[in-house]
Amino acid sequence: RELTKQTSLVKAGRAIQALGPRIVAVKKGEHGCLLFGEDEFFSCPAYPLEDIHDPTGAGDTFAGGLTGYLASRGGEKPDFEALKTAVVVGSGLASFNVEAFSLERLRLIGRDDIFATVRNLEAFTAAMEGSGEQITTFNEVMAAVTVSVSRGRGEIGPALTELDLA
Repeated sequence: RELTKQTSLVKAGRAIQALGPRIVAVKKGEHGCLLFGEDEFFSCPAYPLEDIHDPTGAGDTFAGGLTGYLASRGGEKPDFEALKTAVVVGSGLASFNVEAFSLERLRLIGRDDIFATVRNLEAFTAAMEGSGEQITTFNEVMAAVTVSVSRGRGEIGPALTELDLA
């Protein structure tokens, strides 16, 4: 948002693409990640957790999971599907990071834990597949609601009505 001055992360991602990159990933912290391809869009949520103890390092863990997955492909140039999987792996690993302080939770997990979490996220995102346009609309309307609330304007009623319609 800061780079593009856009309130909508979807518009911000597309604006960054207009500057040259073919593919753009927008990290949304505890809300996941948006991935923009040339004609493709992917939204990966953060893995839902009941208890969050320490978010310190979650973004670094996400980046490590993403790049680790891509590196495991043996130097093959990733297509959009591979990048989607990399985002899911990063999100899954980041979820473990926040479940305890420092590296404690990461020290206790094994491959089976990682694969189970990634499979769950893949199933969730696959269920959302095909609803990219709805997600884009929802994200844009949520951005408008957030801007209205943060500016303290009396426009929240119409914004919430628009969100309900999205």
